[in-house]
Amino acid sequence: MSTDPLYGPLNRNFNPNVNIIHCNLSINSTTLYTYDNPFISHHTSLNYLEIITQKLGEVNEVQENSIDSMNVSQSITTNNQETSLIIYYNKKVMVNDSNDLITVVILCGTQLLESFVQNLLKKILDCYVEEYFNINKKYEFKLKMREIIEDEERKLVTLVQNYGATEEDVSLVRDLMNENINKILKRGDNLQSLINKTSNLNTNASSFRKKAVHAKRKIFWSNFKFAGMVIVTLAILGYIFLGMECGLPFYEKCLHPKKPSQPDPN
Repeated sequence: MSTDPLYGPLNRNFNPNVNIIHCNLSINSTTLYTYDNPFISHHTSLNYLEIITQKLGEVNEVQENSIDSMNVSQSITTNNQETSLIIYYNKKVMVNDSNDLITVVILCGTQLLESFVQNLLKKILDCYVEEYFNINKKYEFKLKMREIIEDEERKLVTLVQNYGATEEDVSLVRDLMNENINKILKRGDNLQSLINKTSNLNTNASSFRKKAVHAKRKIFWSNFKFAGMVIVTLAILGYIFLGMECGLPFYEKCLHPKKPSQPDPN
């Protein structure tokens, strides 16, 4: 199982930092399609379907286009960590004879990025309205909704992994990572675009490191050659200057001086 120091297990089981718990799509408060995280039943006995049912009437009380969130008093415990719950919703009033109100509701942990959930809600709602509601496709959207959710979750996991944080970075990086992802998502970029950008940054960083190492080695050998040339030049100059006193080429005057001649007794 792949594990990230910031987000824990990323590829399997429920993770409140990258997974949603439940998604519900309804028309005029009548549920049509639902999605449940396949691993959540192993972690909690909480009846989250009842939570959705209770809150749905409150969400749809006003017939208007809206995207917002609603606090939930319950929490769940996963991986020995308590997770507070929150509901996000996106609703749209259709321009038709009955003014149908389509609502998409997501139940998740408060750790999950708000901008990620809002973008996911919008993507599900837009897909249903454009591809299913307007052309009257029925009983096929549940699979499509699941595909959208799991695809976006995988993209978020990839995005988290692309940051490559280490254990020592946990206390500082989590908030910074979330802030950066939030800013880009709010600007309108989708997760795939963000993944491509971080992947390109990682590739460029790797390339830069290789070039930096190559440049460092090149500078080292350049300095080494320069130092060698200086040493050789100094050695030659020293040889010449010393040789002028001791005699070139082998310093005969210094190494093999002539014995002083005995004075002539006569």
